[in-house]
Amino acid sequence: MISFFLNVSPFQLPFLFFLCNFCSYFLICVERYDDDTFATINKDIVEIAEGKEIIFQYLNQPPKYFDKTQIENQELKKFITDKYIARSVKNIDIELSSFKDTKEMVLYDVPGFDSLTEKHKIETKKSLDMADAIILIKNIVENPNIRSHEADILKSYDENGLPLYEKLFAFGTQIDKANNIDDAKINASTFKKELKEHLNIKENRIFYGSPYAYLEQIGLYKTNHSIEKMKNLQLEQYINSIDKIREAIKTFYKNEAFNNLQKQIDKNISNIKTILNSILEKNKDVLSYKHLEVYSQLELFDFVTQKQNEYKNKLDEQKYETKKDILKNQYFSNTIKKQIEKISIKIDEKDIDEIHKKESGLKNEFPTNKVNTTIRKEILSPKFRKILEVELSNIMTDKYQEVYTDFVEKIIENLFEVLEIDTTHQYKNELKTEFYNLISKYLKDITTTYNKNTFNYFINKFTHPLIEIIIESEKGLNTRKERFEKFKKDILSLAYYYEEDYYQTIFNKRLVEKILNLAPREERLDEIKKIYQNDYEEFVEFEYLNHFSNQNSVSFDFIKNIIKENYKVLTRYDNRYTRREGVKNVINQIKELNITEEQKLNALFSKVIQSSNKDELIEELNNDIELFIDIIQKAVIPALNIETSFIITLIEIVDNILKDEKLLRDFLVVNYEKIKYKELSKEKEKIEKLKNDQNILFNVQNILRGL
Repeated sequence: MISFFLNVSPFQLPFLFFLCNFCSYFLICVERYDDDTFATINKDIVEIAEGKEIIFQYLNQPPKYFDKTQIENQELKKFITDKYIARSVKNIDIELSSFKDTKEMVLYDVPGFDSLTEKHKIETKKSLDMADAIILIKNIVENPNIRSHEADILKSYDENGLPLYEKLFAFGTQIDKANNIDDAKINASTFKKELKEHLNIKENRIFYGSPYAYLEQIGLYKTNHSIEKMKNLQLEQYINSIDKIREAIKTFYKNEAFNNLQKQIDKNISNIKTILNSILEKNKDVLSYKHLEVYSQLELFDFVTQKQNEYKNKLDEQKYETKKDILKNQYFSNTIKKQIEKISIKIDEKDIDEIHKKESGLKNEFPTNKVNTTIRKEILSPKFRKILEVELSNIMTDKYQEVYTDFVEKIIENLFEVLEIDTTHQYKNELKTEFYNLISKYLKDITTTYNKNTFNYFINKFTHPLIEIIIESEKGLNTRKERFEKFKKDILSLAYYYEEDYYQTIFNKRLVEKILNLAPREERLDEIKKIYQNDYEEFVEFEYLNHFSNQNSVSFDFIKNIIKENYKVLTRYDNRYTRREGVKNVINQIKELNITEEQKLNALFSKVIQSSNKDELIEELNNDIELFIDIIQKAVIPALNIETSFIITLIEIVDNILKDEKLLRDFLVVNYEKIKYKELSKEKEKIEKLKNDQNILFNVQNILRGL
């Protein structure tokens, strides 16, 4: 069975439809370069272009099958002999049963030296190189001469360095087609002469015959024409030439082929010894190489010392930059401020009416004080406590963790920067985890130091007094006055942050004025100014009012009476100096009164007017809400001073890491090869290569000993 798979060679298809345009160009190239190979390739291309329409009909067709009865079929022959159609054949598979007893034999039927394509010639040469024996089959009736290109190829050497003609046998075929006895003898003689002259072939390797006559002889071909022709030409002795050439090849294979192979093996062994000895000589330094460590202890020591110093500088710089950054950006204070700014608590008439209905039903009278007390304790106080103790503490805990995490990341980043470990480093994550575990003993307390309970403690410390005084106590009532007295020290500490005036007395501080609903300091001075009108400018020169207002705050009536009693006395002094002496006398008189703080507070508080109706109550409540938020923003947040305490904690972490010199040293020593893996891998590769080369050379020595 013969199957044909019709396809086109890789180089044919892309050019198939436009090669004609280049035919003239290729012809010019042939003339210009005078190259036989180029000319052959050009001939292939030109013929493909010429027969493209014919070739195209056979491309990409399914395989064609021919059985043994179709051997002489003209359709089969055209796929072999037609110069156009043959180019469409991709491969030929021949399935035979006649060679089943010769499994050890491989028979190559190559295209030959006169193939249509250069590729076939290349394949022919490769097959000749691999073969143990070569049979040159030539139609000596048509042309008994050996062509120059045939001789050149057969004089070349195979892959073992043996000339191809050394394993050559020749068979002059179709001798039965000679016209007469003389032509047959002349052609046979010419064929033998050509072989001897050009290829120096031995006479016992030259044979003549007719395959058809042989097939007739053994009964495989049912016609007697070939045998009859052989007898007419007196060539009966050549009928069995195929058996003779087979026996000659067997004898050659047993004797000469083996001897040729042995000679070639000996030659190859000699060449191998020369090559291997040359390799050993050129690499004698490698043979004597003594393996070194990838790095020395001195290198490691210098590396550790250098990186420890660099990292110390980095951490010192981080302490400074962290402090600067946190104080500048006020991460925690700003977080609280933003959250406080979101508070939208405001009392309206609807809130008042709901409490009113709850407290007094449908009664017409409005219980201002009762509604005031209920709203403060049941609505405002719980809301503010929830905001401060729950919502704000949750946000602050997250902020602590965020800033802390960034800080720890920076500690590790600084180390990696010193060690030149970038994102492409193979062991970055592994080293990061290991170093984090080493420093974790200095980080473990951070989450407990700044947890919700801690924050609530500090926030309550400053806001609890404000809630009791401003949110839970009504203005003008003794409750607010008593709670103010209870938390007076706490309020005073906040007052300094609120106004940043450290010299005002307690009752002249803005925060105290607002908490107690007192008239502002300027209004109280205005009251005094109104008394004296034109004389005030002269009177203020005595610095009496300034000193008195900054010294103590008492009721306006009390102030007015003192000034009225002493004004005439003061104006008797005729110059500035004597007037000031008079002022001192007045001040001493006031001091001798021994007014207590409680008297001052009662005197000031007695002037506060309580809310008496719904509108006044709404205004009072919302004013207190705004005041409470305002105090948190301006006083409580600065007083908390969260940034400073947090900075101290972070700096302490860095200092502990710096003090533990063994921590970084051990980390660098243990992980040196991972840290420097890029540099060390080159050294390792070099050493490994030398070791491998050395092992190869040792094997070469062993091979030489065995040859």
